[in-house]
Amino acid sequence: MRYKRMGDDLGLTDEQVKDNLMFASDKVGETLKVAMRPGDAEDWFGVAPPDLTLVARSRGPDCSSTATC
Repeated sequence: MRYKRMGDDLGLTDEQVKDNLMFASDKVGETLKVAMRPGDAEDWFGVAPPDLTLVARSRGPDCSSTATC
């Protein structure tokens, strides 16, 4: 997920996102970084989370949360 998409979903301006939610990036279009280590995720949830970045990229911008792709 990108900061831009998160801001749009929450109804925030780019300036609000930069001022209040961006601590590890410089650009609103950058992807969010997850601090959870795969080993910790496996301990907590029983399995390491899959990397869905390639799945989302392959589906492209035409796939919304309501569309079936």
